Amino acid sequence: MSALNVIINIMMRPLPLSLLALSLVLAPGAASGDARPAETPAARSGPAVPAPDTAAPRASAEPAPAGREKEVNGPNGRKDKIRVKVVAIMTRDETGRPFGFPGAIFYDRRTDETYVVVSADGGKIVVFGANDFPEVALGRGRGATSPRAVFIGPDNLIYVCQGRTATKPARITVFNQAFFPVKTFPLTGMPATKNFVPTSIAVNRAGLIYVTGLNSRGVLVLDKNGKFSHWLKPMDMVLEQAAVAAAGSKEKSGHQEAGRPDSKIDLSGLPASLRPRGDGKDYPRVNEFKLGPVQVIALKIDSHGDLFLLSEETGKVYVYNSSEELLYSFGEKGGSFGKLSRPMGLAIDEKRQVIFVSDYMRQDILVYDISGRFMYEFGGMGYSPGWFLYPTRLALNREDQLLVADLFNKRVQVLDVRFAYKFPFFQVPFVFKGKRNRDMSEPRSIKTSEMRQYLGPGFESGQQAESRAHAGSAGPAGTI
Repeated sequence: MSALNVIINIMMRPLPLSLLALSLVLAPGAASGDARPAETPAARSGPAVPAPDTAAPRASAEPAPAGREKEVNGPNGRKDKIRVKVVAIMTRDETGRPFGFPGAIFYDRRTDETYVVVSADGGKIVVFGANDFPEVALGRGRGATSPRAVFIGPDNLIYVCQGRTATKPARITVFNQAFFPVKTFPLTGMPATKNFVPTSIAVNRAGLIYVTGLNSRGVLVLDKNGKFSHWLKPMDMVLEQAAVAAAGSKEKSGHQEAGRPDSKIDLSGLPASLRPRGDGKDYPRVNEFKLGPVQVIALKIDSHGDLFLLSEETGKVYVYNSSEELLYSFGEKGGSFGKLSRPMGLAIDEKRQVIFVSDYMRQDILVYDISGRFMYEFGGMGYSPGWFLYPTRLALNREDQLLVADLFNKRVQVLDVRFAYKFPFFQVPFVFKGKRNRDMSEPRSIKTSEMRQYLGPGFESGQQAESRAHAGSAGPAGTI
C-alpha cells in the first residue's frame, strides 16, 4: 500500500470521543471567560462616546446577554446617547443559592471587595471578591442578625447598621476584619431616636459616625465612641407635621399599593422602607409645605470629607463640607425626565466629577455633574441586564464601574457607564444669594472655611444649585 493510501485511510477513521471532547474544550472562545460583556440598556440624553473594546472583561457569575443602546433627541435637536455595558451580575450568596433582595451595598477600594446586604437566611452581608464571586458572609453566627447597611471606616473596622429585633434595639455593631464583633452602639436614649431605624452609615476621617434613619429628620451624628454628638439637619420646604401624620394614616387605612412589581413576591424579608408605596392620590397640596428639617434616606462621604445627603422626601442632594457647612443643594422632585420621584441611593465618581442617583419609582439612574446640574439618565423597568426593577443603593468600584442593587430583580448589576460632558469642563460652579426671587445677576463662587472651591462643570443661567444660610441656627448652617 502506498504512503498516500495510508494517510487517506487514517484521515477517514472516526475520531475517538475523548479527543473530540478535548478539541471542543480547547477551541478558541469556548471558555465562558472569553465572552465579552454585552452592551445594554435603554438610555436617554447625551452625546455618544464609544466604549473601548480593548478592556478585558471582569469575571461574572452569570454571563451578560446582549443588551441594547438607545438614542433620543437632545435639547439641541441632534441625536444623543449614553452607553452602558453590563460587566457582571451578582445573584448568589457564598453557598451558591440566590441571595434574595439586595438592600444595601458597599465597595471597599482597599481590598477590591463588595459587601452586599441581602435578605437570605434572615438577613446577612455577603462579601464578593475582585472577580465578583461570593467568598464569605457575615450573619447571625457573628451577631449580624438584622443588617440594614454596612460601611468600612478609616480604622478598617466594619460598621453595620442593624434594625430592631424582638430582643435588641436598633444599633450599630462594629466588627473587625475577622468578622468578630468588637463593640456595639445602641441607638437608644438619644434625642429624637425613639423610633429610629438606621438606613445608611458613613464614618469620616475624624471618626465621626453619620447615620440616616427612618422616623427621623436629618442625620444622627455620633462621636468615635458611639456617644451622641448632634443632629445635622438640612432645611427645606417640607410638609407640616400634621400633614405628614395625615398622609401616613391615609396610607395605612387601606389604599391599595400601586406599582407593586408582583403580588406573588414574598416581601417578608424586605424592610418596610424598601417596599413600594401607595398610588399617590393623597399627595399633599403645595400650601401644606413649610420650611423645616428634611428626611434623609442615604449619605456618602467623598475623599475630601464632604457630605452628600440624599432626601427621598424633597428629591434633593444636600452637600456639606467637612466642617458641616452647607455648600449647595440640587435635584428636583417629580416623576418625569430629569426629576427624582423617590431617590434611594447615590454614588460619587470623583475621577469624572459626577454623581449618580438611583430613582426607586422611576426605575432609572440619573447622572449629575459635581455641581449638581442634571446631565443624563438611563435604565427603565425590566428584567433583562441593564434594566431595573426598583433600584436602591449604589456604589463605585476601582474601575469606576457602577454597582446597582437591583432590588426586585434580586441581583446586583455592575455597569460600565460611558458618556461625554455637555458643557465646559473644570469651571468653578457658583450659587446665588437671596431667596427664590433672587437677583440672577449676582452670582458668588462656592467658598468653604477650608478655602477650597469645587472644580467641575459650571452652570448656565437658570440652572444653578441652591445654597441657603439658615438664620437662627447655632453652629454651621443646616445644623440643629
